[in-house]
Amino acid sequence: MREALHDIELGYADIQALSDADAVAAFFERLGYNTSVRRIQTPANLGITADSTLRSIKKIELLADQEGLLQIYLFELLSLLKIPSEPLI
Repeated sequence: MREALHDIELGYADIQALSDADAVAAFFERLGYNTSVRRIQTPANLGITADSTLRSIKKIELLADQEGLLQIYLFELLSLLKIPSEPLI
């Protein structure tokens, strides 16, 4: 079992540094999440089947997994101008 987590000071620079998947994963690791499980996912693995949603997704990556109780995914979309009208999950 992991040690108890403590409050972590975050500033604007911490959020502004979230520029790619590696930076986002490092952010969650700093917060105490297990990021050793990183892997690319397919929409089908997550039950995403709507064609309009599938066309919008560029990449899905599992960034962190806390003993199966909480999983953090990063979705990269092809365009932010055309956001899917249906929920991703």
